[in-house]
Amino acid sequence: MDFSCLEGKSPEEFDKITASRLTDYLSKHPLSPGVRTSDYTHACLPVIYEYIYKVGVVDLGNLSSPSTLMTREKAAWECIVPQVLIEILRGSTDRQMDALHELQLFWVNKNMPKGFLFRCFMNLYDFELVCENSFLSWKEEVNPNYPAKGQALFEVNRWLTWLETAEEEDEEDQGKSNINDDLSKRVQGSSDHFENSMPAPITEPTDHFIDIMSPTIIPNSAVLGS
Repeated sequence: MDFSCLEGKSPEEFDKITASRLTDYLSKHPLSPGVRTSDYTHACLPVIYEYIYKVGVVDLGNLSSPSTLMTREKAAWECIVPQVLIEILRGSTDRQMDALHELQLFWVNKNMPKGFLFRCFMNLYDFELVCENSFLSWKEEVNPNYPAKGQALFEVNRWLTWLETAEEEDEEDQGKSNINDDLSKRVQGSSDHFENSMPAPITEPTDHFIDIMSPTIIPNSAVLGS
């Protein structure tokens, strides 16, 4: 990944310039009916992970304090992820699993830097790019196509346990809330109905396969097609 032209910039400038370049590139290669969202996701994510790795582990050093690395990487996450990818991930748990698989492969290829996978998991969760159920599905999944699952679980298992416990507590609280709401409606004789406000998942066009995007901020124009 060539960042030589960005040397000397502040972290904030670095993030904004990089995000602008990626957004500009993707605007010229929009998600079209001939491109599957799974391919688009796999094309974009290596760029995101490479950048996060660069500004955290490479620039600050893996011996920096976890809080220092988390602060820098969190700022980069907030700036670098393009809106189109946010919408794809939030609209499909399958694409969220793609994000976790791609992260697992990236982490292994970088020789499993300590703490990186854990921090990425937290940021994917905090920025609502991957939901609780997808994380827990990844935890239980057995898939030989994605290596070093045991080492990955060792990195994040405590956090996943916390997440599972938090989700169970939320479900209990929601159950109590639903009971109270039902009783209140019966007393008032209300017949109101609540509509589901969740957006519909993005459908996947088929019959086209794009190459995986090279991990550069300005990829070759043929990568995502026109």
